[in-house]
Amino acid sequence: MVERVALLDAGAQLEKVIMRRVLEQGYEVDKFPLNVNPLLIKDYDAIILSGGPRSVNDSGSLLPDPGIYQLGKPILGICYGLQAIAHQLGGKVVNGVRGQYGRAILEIKNHDALFEGLSYQERVLMSHFDTVERVPEGFEIYGFSEGLIAAMGNKQRKIYATQFHPELIPVTKSGSKIFQNFFQNVCGFPQAESRTISQEIGHAKKLIAESLGSHKHVMHYLSGGVDSTVMALLLAQCVEPDRLHMRTLDTGTMRLGEIDEVRSMVSQLKLPNFKVLPVSNRFYDSMREITTKNRLVLAGPLCYTIDPEQKRKLFGTEYALIALTEMANIAHENNLSLEDFLLGQGTLRPDVIESGDRRVTKGGAHTIKTHHNAVEALRDISKVEPLIELFKDQVRTMALEFGLPEQFAYRQPFPGPGLYCRIIGRDSQNTDSDFAGLSQRVRDISKKQGFNAHVLPIRTVGVQGDERSYKHPVIVSGEVNWNEFAKLAITLPNKVREINRVLYTSGKPLTLEETLPITPTLMTHPVIQQAQKADLIMRQISESYGFNDSRRCSQMPGILIPSNFGRAGERSFVIRPVYTHDFMAIIGMMPNSSQIPKENPEEFFPEEMFLEMAEQIPKEVKGISRIILDASDKPPASTEWE
Repeated sequence: MVERVALLDAGAQLEKVIMRRVLEQGYEVDKFPLNVNPLLIKDYDAIILSGGPRSVNDSGSLLPDPGIYQLGKPILGICYGLQAIAHQLGGKVVNGVRGQYGRAILEIKNHDALFEGLSYQERVLMSHFDTVERVPEGFEIYGFSEGLIAAMGNKQRKIYATQFHPELIPVTKSGSKIFQNFFQNVCGFPQAESRTISQEIGHAKKLIAESLGSHKHVMHYLSGGVDSTVMALLLAQCVEPDRLHMRTLDTGTMRLGEIDEVRSMVSQLKLPNFKVLPVSNRFYDSMREITTKNRLVLAGPLCYTIDPEQKRKLFGTEYALIALTEMANIAHENNLSLEDFLLGQGTLRPDVIESGDRRVTKGGAHTIKTHHNAVEALRDISKVEPLIELFKDQVRTMALEFGLPEQFAYRQPFPGPGLYCRIIGRDSQNTDSDFAGLSQRVRDISKKQGFNAHVLPIRTVGVQGDERSYKHPVIVSGEVNWNEFAKLAITLPNKVREINRVLYTSGKPLTLEETLPITPTLMTHPVIQQAQKADLIMRQISESYGFNDSRRCSQMPGILIPSNFGRAGERSFVIRPVYTHDFMAIIGMMPNSSQIPKENPEEFFPEEMFLEMAEQIPKEVKGISRIILDASDKPPASTEWE
């Protein structure tokens, strides 16, 4: 009989990632709320406590039932799970003087059991502000990071915990080994075979067959990305051509040439019943009722909307209504009932977990950003989403299993709303009351480290400690040493909680006065065209260096921002190269002035590539003031700016 693991979910963004790591080790896993009755999990062989967006010191904080510690089962606590164990078993958890978000170095002090076979220093992923100041009696400290307790264990009770996230691979480089050590060294589980991609494909086909039966039709949205393409291939293998209807939305904010690329791919893959829906004006002018701050409001039009969540919800609501309309049209043309239609979507796990979708979280995960394929308006539309439990790298492996050409399988993703979430809107010069004080504090801290840095008067979305943040970015200018800048990009948001990104721009150093001016920016047609042109040149240059392939650079968003840096009427363009497997955590890639190093090559790209973009984009796109690099990790930043 296969060993079973109970995952107690504290509202983690990463609960499914943890479940995936258990399955990869070959064991079964079921999810429960963090405060589950211990009697319901007494027959499980091990327990994992997830992270979550809370503090154990808050009144009424969500905590495990203390009875779980009396079950005698091996326990692994992760992040908030570590803090809960320390708090409940007599240790001390305090609000930290600084957080840790993104990459960190774990210094291992005890290699027994959990850390067997690891180096003395390991790259790990952190996302916390509270910290354990004192471990409970009977526990040993197994590791530190920046002087903070990062791991602890009680060998006799088989209870271990990490402040970092071992599930977030490849950022935590030895994450798989840590899970293997927990199950085999601590739990005493035998080595087992992990679930294969062929099994995942078989499971997806089974879900499709169960959803569609022998008579229902499906309309599938095909964007050209690997998720929707794999979904299309699955459907084509499970459904007769006359029951399968492929549609692509021309939203008006896609990458230049995107529609032609999708048409070419559809022709090459011989997908049936394909049409492009010209719906750019519907999105541009969209005004819909959406829920915001727990109340229903009329929002829009989308082209004039600045708030990032309202943008995403407006786009998603219109997306749902277009789907319903097209499904009704197809049903009418084929003498069918709308009840015989399902909407096909290549929805992945990050889409629904970042959206705070209650279908997938037992512990009340926070909404980081609402994905268009997980909005409220879609909830009453019958859907088939067989990939919803999977992540990007798994779907890429599926694509290769299907024989999909590498140019499609390794294509860098592009968000459904397109440039609507890559244009940062602003309609005034006003700043927050605390902006001047924050700006001075950042300048003082950065100056001591030898950097010229300023806070920008705009905000971007991030994720810190499993919570959404909406905070200011900091921009560094002037000559820099890339190694030192990389350290600043990680440490500055840990010291200053009011920021979530660190940027860099080449050229002459910026003054405070130059960083403040804003060009009023809404998502009008000229602004969209400006962003599209800059994005095209960025992609062309990255292709010339071989970095348009997700194996070398997982994604490269290009973001148009309203900062003009003293050149009235202009805007600036941000380059954001990142590396990840599953987009639940990312490494912000950094320029390297010499040859890409053999150690951790995923962290770097050629400096010449960025400098060429910084020269060519302003030269070829009218109205671009500066080219900016965003090398921030997730956390504290999110992949997209909105």
